[in-house]
Parts: sequence; C-alpha cells; structure tokens
Amino acid sequence: QWYREVFDNPLWIGAAWRSFVVAFSVAVVALMLGVPAAFYLVRRARRTTAIMAFLISPLIMPHIIIAVALFYLFAQIGLVG
Repeated sequence: QWYREVFDNPLWIGAAWRSFVVAFSVAVVALMLGVPAAFYLVRRARRTTAIMAFLISPLIMPHIIIAVALFYLFAQIGLVG
C-alpha cells in the first residue's frame, strides 16, 4: 500500500529523478577528475607527497574530527588523564 502511494505521487517521483540526475552528474565529474589525477600520481611518483595528502584528506579528516570531539566529551565527563 505505501509503496503504491510513493510511486503514484508525482512529488516523490520528481525527487527520486532529481536525486538520480545529481548522483549521475557527480559520478561523471568525479571520474573526469579522478582518473587523470590517478594517472598523474602513478607517473610522477617523486613530487606527489602534497598532492597525495590533499587527495587522501577527505578520508582522514572525519576520523580526526570524531577523535577530537570524543576527547572533549571524555574531558567533560572526567575520563581523561
């Protein structure tokens, strides 16, 4: 019943279609930027430390932010030291 309600509602269909268009567009842009960056990093392995750090930072930053937030939480509770 609820699936029928979702698929019959044009508002939900429009939102889903827009989401697919945005996802496809972002995937194409990421491929257009990522593939040349990967080839550059493989071929120019000597000077890529700063570039590699920049490209890997989105993978590392959430962990650092969570660690700092947990440290402040534990400090307020009294579990540090």
